[in-house]
Amino acid sequence: MTDSPQSAPGGPGPDDEPRPAGSAGERAGHTPPAASTPPAESAADQGAANRASDPGSAGAAPAAEPVPPTTPPPGAPPSGYGTPPPDYQGTGYQGTPPPGYQSTPPGYQETPPPGYQGTPPPGYQGGPPPGYQEAPPTGYYGAPGPGYQSPPYGPAAATPPTDTELNVGRALGFAWDRFRANPIPWISVTLLGFAAYLVVTVVVNVTRMNDLISVGLTALVAAVVLWLLQAAMLRGALYETDGTPPDFGAFFRFVNAGNVLITALIVGIASWVGAALCIVPAFAVGYLAMFSLHYVIDQDMDPISAIRSSVRLVISNVVPTLLLALTVAGLTLVGALLCGVGLLVAGPLTAIMVTYGYRVLSANAAA
Repeated sequence: MTDSPQSAPGGPGPDDEPRPAGSAGERAGHTPPAASTPPAESAADQGAANRASDPGSAGAAPAAEPVPPTTPPPGAPPSGYGTPPPDYQGTGYQGTPPPGYQSTPPGYQETPPPGYQGTPPPGYQGGPPPGYQEAPPTGYYGAPGPGYQSPPYGPAAATPPTDTELNVGRALGFAWDRFRANPIPWISVTLLGFAAYLVVTVVVNVTRMNDLISVGLTALVAAVVLWLLQAAMLRGALYETDGTPPDFGAFFRFVNAGNVLITALIVGIASWVGAALCIVPAFAVGYLAMFSLHYVIDQDMDPISAIRSSVRLVISNVVPTLLLALTVAGLTLVGALLCGVGLLVAGPLTAIMVTYGYRVLSANAAA
């Protein structure tokens, strides 16, 4: 069996296809055929690529430096939450909220801190809401509102008279209202006057004074007591007309008792002299001097100035003062006819009436 000869090195193998004969130069140098390449890029792109791949070339781009890891600023959103808006400022975001954003849920009402004075809502017109009533501070003494009624533990303060002329009917109504609102102190002072009168009467009857000096001294003591009690009642009446209901101690708060006694003594002596001459002059003296003790107690005048002021005031207002004096005399007579018990009411009423007339007429004279 005859073997086929081996192929020469570099020769075609049994399965190789026959290659076409090339040029003489290729066959002589045994140069293998060139591999297929993609189409060449443009010259500019090729040059840029060459410069980038060659670090030593003059036109090569510098290599990018590595960026160190940075710590996010305080308040920055954590990773994974996207890029914050341009006006994001970390904690306390002050950017524009998205459409439909509401900071608080509907109906939410936060209690403001004490002393809060924020901007009022639209349409606010100031002032408390209808029906709002704020409790007054401690010690508040403002004017009472409509329908105010005094508390049951004490009388209500009276409104001082503001009449431009003296009206006897209004004076009597004012006196009755004041006495009815505060009767206990008035009755107590009147009873004290009765007690002083009874003491003097008992002393005169028990001692059986027959000499003129003893009787005169006893009468003088009784007169002093009665004058001081009259001054006390006028002091209380001045409180009433000024709007302050007095208690029992307030009746004796006058410091010019000496001028009170001297004024009363002068008026008393003049009345006794007038009574000795005729009854009419005695009434005239009492009528002209009806406001003399008021001037002493209220304005601290001396006795002569007080008597002169009373005479001028009475003469300047003859008609109203005459009606006032006649009303006072009538009430006193009626009270005495009721076994003296009526004087417990007639005494306070007449004192307040005369003082009411003094306040009205003296205020008009000073205006």
